[in-house]
Amino acid sequence: MAAIPKILFFDSGMGGLSVFKETFALNPQAAYYYLFDHECFPYGNKSEIFLRNRVTALLKGLSDLIKPDLIVIACNTASTTVLVKVREVFSVPIVGVVPAIKPAAAVSNKHSIALLATPGTVARAYTDFLINEFAYDCKVLRIGTQDLVRLAENSLLNACRAHSTLRGSGWSFCDQQELTKILQPILELQPEQRPDAVVLGCTHFPLLREQIQSILGEQITLVDSGAAIARRVQSLLQKREQDLNTNGELQGEEEFEEEDDDDLYVDFDLSHPTNCGPQVAFFTGKVNAEDFGRLTCTFDHFGFHQVRPFVLSAHNAAGRS
Repeated sequence: MAAIPKILFFDSGMGGLSVFKETFALNPQAAYYYLFDHECFPYGNKSEIFLRNRVTALLKGLSDLIKPDLIVIACNTASTTVLVKVREVFSVPIVGVVPAIKPAAAVSNKHSIALLATPGTVARAYTDFLINEFAYDCKVLRIGTQDLVRLAENSLLNACRAHSTLRGSGWSFCDQQELTKILQPILELQPEQRPDAVVLGCTHFPLLREQIQSILGEQITLVDSGAAIARRVQSLLQKREQDLNTNGELQGEEEFEEEDDDDLYVDFDLSHPTNCGPQVAFFTGKVNAEDFGRLTCTFDHFGFHQVRPFVLSAHNAAGRS
C-alpha cells in the first residue's frame, strides 16, 4: 500500500487556512501539516532579504522532520519573494500563491480592477510583471493594507473561539467600521469609476469574503487563488501516484531518522501518518494561554488534531542567515 502523501502548508498566520480548506476539499486523500510564523507575523512589512532567509530556514527545519511530498506556500507576500530560492533548495514540488490578476482581468468588463494586498505585495516587481503580462489593458488600483491582515486574523480566531464561523455570521466577529475604512480607496470613487473586479491578493482576505462583498456590493467580483491552488495540488498528487505506479517508488524519497533534539516538540511518527486529513499545526514563537486557546479552537475547527510550538534549530537558522 502506497504511503499517504504529506502536504505542508506555510503562512505567516491563519490566512493559509483559506487555501487549505479548498485544497483539502478537493484532495482528501492526503495528510496535511500547517506551519505559521506567529513570531514574525505579519509578513507584509518585512524586507525581501529577511523573508527569503526566514521562510527557507523554517521550511527546511520542519521538512527535515515530516518529509513532505509537496509544500504549499499559502502566502502571497512570501510567494512573490521566496519561490525561486526555495525551489532551489527543495526537491519536492513547491506551490506558491500569487495575486489572481490574470483571472481578474479576464472577468472585468470595464477593464478596471483593484489589487487588495499587503504593502509588500503591491510594490513587488513580480506583481508589476503580472500586471504588465495579464492586465496590460486594464486600469489597476493598488491598495496596500496591513490592517486588513490583522482584522481577518483576529476575526477568524474570535469566531472559532466562539465555536462559530465567519461565513453567515455577518458582523458578529468583524468590525464593519474598520473594514469600511480599509476599503475607502474603492468606495470613495464614483460608482461608474469603481473597478468591477477586486483581487483578494492575500490569503487572509478570503476569510472575510462575505463581509467585503457586503460592503462593495454584488456588482464587484471578488477573485482569489484558492481554487486554482487546489487544482494544482490535485494535478501534482495525480502525477505522484502515476510515478509510484510506474516506478514503484519516488525519486528522492528518504526514510525518516529521529533527531536528538528535545526542543523540536515533535514525535517520530510525524513523517508516517496513518490517516488522511489534517494532522498537526505548528507555530513559531511564544503565545500566552488565551492566545493558545484561540489557536487551538481555530485549528480544531479546521480538523487539525494538535497545535504545537516549533523551534528552529540553530543549525537550520545559521545555515539560512
